[in-house]
Amino acid sequence: MRLGNDDESQLAFATAENRVLVTFDDDFVALSASGKEHVGIAYCHQDKYTIGELIYELLVLANAMSADEMKNHVEFL
Repeated sequence: MRLGNDDESQLAFATAENRVLVTFDDDFVALSASGKEHVGIAYCHQDKYTIGELIYELLVLANAMSADEMKNHVEFL
């Protein structure tokens, strides 16, 4: 289980698994800005969408951007 791991470890895991990290935690935006390599971060403020709306936004993102476009990119939802 990944619960309790620090942000850098979580981002490294997502990167190793070739997964875009979806988060409400703006610390991941700072990690990206510091130059940490990743395959993509989808950031959203936790109060912006319902779960259903967030899933819809993630589906739109998945259809709009390629894996290459997401590499080291933070998408603000």
